[in-house]
Amino acid sequence: MKKLVASPFHFPALQERPDWYVLDYNGPYSSLTVDNRATVGAHYAYLRPLAPAGYHLDEYPFASTAEGGWPSAMGKMVPPLENLAQGGYLSAFYRFQLKGLPLPFLVVPVPI
Repeated sequence: MKKLVASPFHFPALQERPDWYVLDYNGPYSSLTVDNRATVGAHYAYLRPLAPAGYHLDEYPFASTAEGGWPSAMGKMVPPLENLAQGGYLSAFYRFQLKGLPLPFLVVPVPI
């Protein structure tokens, strides 16, 4: 099974829900990913006006996984650079490690 290193935001989520260590990638262009992103965005919309300007809503488990979406995912506002960097790493992981296939993968928390 392929492994992905978790970001600092993911640690509290993993502590609360240890079953989220193994996630299932939805695959590219998945309608489930679109639905997950929309439901999490709607549920955590109240955070947007409270966050500094430009911050992004990040979710875990990722919207691109079967475990993402509401009601299971947790949302948090994060600096845009953090969100864009983590999203880029995740996209590269899906493309080069999972070869774009909808497969399970292991999330490994690594303290920074």
